[in-house]
Amino acid sequence: MKIGNSGQNILLRRPKPYADEDLAGYILRLSQINSYSSPQWIYNLVEVSHYAANGNFFDRTTRDLSKLAKLLATDESTLWKMAFGGGHKPKELLSIEFFGRSIATYNFQKQSAKVCPCCLEKEAYCRKIWNLVSLTVCPIHNCLLLDACPQCGRTIRWDRNSVNECKYCQLDWRSIQPEIRKLQDTIPFHIIFAACGLKPLGQAELELIGAQHPILNLELEDLIRLLSFIAGQLVDVCDSIGKFVVTNRNNLELHELLFSAWDYLKDFPKSVYLQKLANAISTQSVAKILGVGRKAVVDLIEHSCLSAFRGRTVDGYLRWLIDRDAPVKLLSRIDELLEKMADTGMFDECSFDLAIRKLSGSGCSIVVLFAQS
Repeated sequence: MKIGNSGQNILLRRPKPYADEDLAGYILRLSQINSYSSPQWIYNLVEVSHYAANGNFFDRTTRDLSKLAKLLATDESTLWKMAFGGGHKPKELLSIEFFGRSIATYNFQKQSAKVCPCCLEKEAYCRKIWNLVSLTVCPIHNCLLLDACPQCGRTIRWDRNSVNECKYCQLDWRSIQPEIRKLQDTIPFHIIFAACGLKPLGQAELELIGAQHPILNLELEDLIRLLSFIAGQLVDVCDSIGKFVVTNRNNLELHELLFSAWDYLKDFPKSVYLQKLANAISTQSVAKILGVGRKAVVDLIEHSCLSAFRGRTVDGYLRWLIDRDAPVKLLSRIDELLEKMADTGMFDECSFDLAIRKLSGSGCSIVVLFAQS
């Protein structure tokens, strides 16, 4: 600690924050290089009370970072850009701004943390993207993120005293050999990373996904909802928004579950029958048959997005478990009817209506279009 030109106390060592560093990680790094035993010392110095979780969730209406800014001799606006609060009141903090995208707060852990050993070895600071629960792999190094120390097994938390060392056994995570996954085993997490606007998908990723796959058009929150919904079905959890799938699962367990969800989605059908159907009867009639809004049908036909999962399909469904064989058989029957229509010029609306209603029965609506492999 030293006295600045203005007479204010300032930290002796004050490195500039990295562009992709979060506020909690920055305060942790400051406490480490200034030899404090924990970030709590810095929070106490600037009189920020109730530091139980981490500084990323500071809220403008209840927290004042002016003293922290003076302690670091920096602009307060710089610090707020690193936090997630977004200026909402605590009871209204249902969503936050994350890399310019609005996303629900339940997509983040407040007390536990994750790290990438390879990233830490390159530069020892906490990347903001690690806070996203559904990102289980570092897309830069294709290694699993650590949420527990591999030596002592203790959970990695924000109240530790080092960016790169275990609080309990002092293992330097930069020294371990991380678990590297093949590119094809990390594809959904590359899609999430790209949806954050951090790194566009490369040619290798697009070849594995399919350049025209409609999942590439989803916004970040809808993408996470989609993967979470399918993942929930696989473990018999009714989760249409991604809030419950992550409960009581460590990073590895969640990784395997979300990848299994992607396994159902990667061979997305081309919906050729929907294009043919659109030429046979009105889009409004298709929407009525499928039990969704007209826009959802247009989106499907144009392959512009998968947001047709919203509405009754997701937010209002009761319970539906994926059955691969049933939708495949029904889709084959629908294709047969459409091929017959194309050959004869006659449309058997009664048979078609029966098949499509079975396909969209039990409240599952058009989820089956995305659930088949």
